[in-house]
Amino acid sequence: MDGGGRLWLVPRAALQSEKHVIQLERIRMSHQPTRPQIASVPFVKRTNSRIRATLYLPADVLDEARNATVFLAGYPARMTLAKLAESAFRAEIQRLQDLYNHGAPFPHRDEELKGGRPIAA
Repeated sequence: MDGGGRLWLVPRAALQSEKHVIQLERIRMSHQPTRPQIASVPFVKRTNSRIRATLYLPADVLDEARNATVFLAGYPARMTLAKLAESAFRAEIQRLQDLYNHGAPFPHRDEELKGGRPIAA
């Protein structure tokens, strides 16, 4: 088929020529719609339990995240704001583990996080 939806019939004898097959493949590939290249998202192991988390982000970061989510909402990424946040959290946690804990998981905390200003070093 060409870009206009017409089917091109080629005699069987012509298809036996390897050169002709290569030419047909080039024609077929030239009529493929182009899609923007999307960086692959690392596989994220998901659990069924989800909890709601409230946090404050700079307005420009949230705006960029929303723009990315809307742009990537369809096939093939099917991105949601929750998927984007989860992927970013997992990637950053892994980076911090590699940097500060020799790639090992951080020890489990004994108590819940306390709200307020961060502890000064």
